[in-house]
Amino acid sequence: MSISVSSVKPMRCAGRRLISGLLRDPIEVLETLSAEARGRIVELKLGPFTAYLATHPEHLKHILKGNSPNYVREGLLWQPMRRLLGDGIVTANGASWERSRKSMQPFFTRRHVTAIGGSVTRTIAEQVDLLHDDAQAGKPVDTLTEISRILRVVFMRILCGDRISFDAAARLAQSCDAATESIKARLLFPFMPNTIPLPGDRAFQRATREIDDIIYPLMAETEHRPGDDVISALCHEPEVKTDEAARRKVRDNLINLIGASLETSARNLTWVWPMLHKHPALAGRVYDEIARVVGDGPVTPEHVEQLTYLRAFLREVLRLYPSGWLFSRTAVMDDTIDGVRIQGGATMLLSPYLTHRLEEFWDDPLAFDPGRFAENAPRRAPYSYVPFGVGPRSCIGEHLFMTSGMLTVATILSKYRTEIREGATFTPAAGASLRMRESVALTLLPLRDLSKGQD
Repeated sequence: MSISVSSVKPMRCAGRRLISGLLRDPIEVLETLSAEARGRIVELKLGPFTAYLATHPEHLKHILKGNSPNYVREGLLWQPMRRLLGDGIVTANGASWERSRKSMQPFFTRRHVTAIGGSVTRTIAEQVDLLHDDAQAGKPVDTLTEISRILRVVFMRILCGDRISFDAAARLAQSCDAATESIKARLLFPFMPNTIPLPGDRAFQRATREIDDIIYPLMAETEHRPGDDVISALCHEPEVKTDEAARRKVRDNLINLIGASLETSARNLTWVWPMLHKHPALAGRVYDEIARVVGDGPVTPEHVEQLTYLRAFLREVLRLYPSGWLFSRTAVMDDTIDGVRIQGGATMLLSPYLTHRLEEFWDDPLAFDPGRFAENAPRRAPYSYVPFGVGPRSCIGEHLFMTSGMLTVATILSKYRTEIREGATFTPAAGASLRMRESVALTLLPLRDLSKGQD
């Protein structure tokens, strides 16, 4: 395959400064390398480990779609993820992945998400109502905590029905988050043997024990009381009752979905509020659209298609701050990308975060501009916007996230205006998913009180 993007020689980077920089601030280091490379493939020498950073849309197209069978979720960088996620839909390959995707796909199609829209909307409204007392008292709330709480109830009901208590769901989500955060060192240094302790290892072990203590009893209850939810579909297979490997597969798929849906969705929505705070003129357009579309009534599923500017605003949040900021693939066989020889077994690093910041494809890429996603906006280059991935392994939950995310933001802003203290900073931080280094304290101002003050 021939792709004409840059010179045939990759940009090379190696040495102790690279390793120490990645330990200190991997996002800053990779941003700098990506800016210097300008779409070229970057060869990274990390001690005994070599990886290639690919950011150009044509390179992503080749790896994730055109030649995707040659680039699998294997290799050193997947080992830390498999310690948590096992052989689930995120981490599996081949026939194992196909079976997982086939069993769960019906619950995440656009049609199904539309069909459950009423239930999702009511659940979100119930959870947003719990913010009332803090709002009336003028007490700031932690944004990530509250968004996670709202989405946790929504997603857990889709995944597990009514079998899991609020307390157990909270503990499960917190344990998944703790386990994900604890493998940061292993992700940065995947060549380190598990016998050599790294920061986070003990926290990981505690978190995974807590996860299994919740998941396996939940599976046992589901086998006796099935329903119309994801866990019932997974537990329905006959071998699950007798085969320990099959039971482990159910556990792995549930953790994969919780991590892929709750963790990433909550992290994504956390960035909405700082963007509203930093861009009051754009926020005004969001407020006006919600007031016009929703009016005095509650938010309904039908409003999702009408909230076009809110959708564009959320897509721009995903462009600048995609939770799946960095991931890897391993080449099965030798390949050539843009004249660069890729040997079988080589690790390819892909980063939507970096691709979304390439000046060749985005005017003023660091500026926050929802107009990029307006209906009349110029067409962008294919594969330059990939917050949900691309190709056969694209995110199964895209429709669920966009629907639940828009409904959550619209429901909150139909009742409140939000304030963040002046001078607050918002810094991306690396983890298994993109995080915000600082916590965001959000003050909710009831719209009814504001309108009375204007009278």
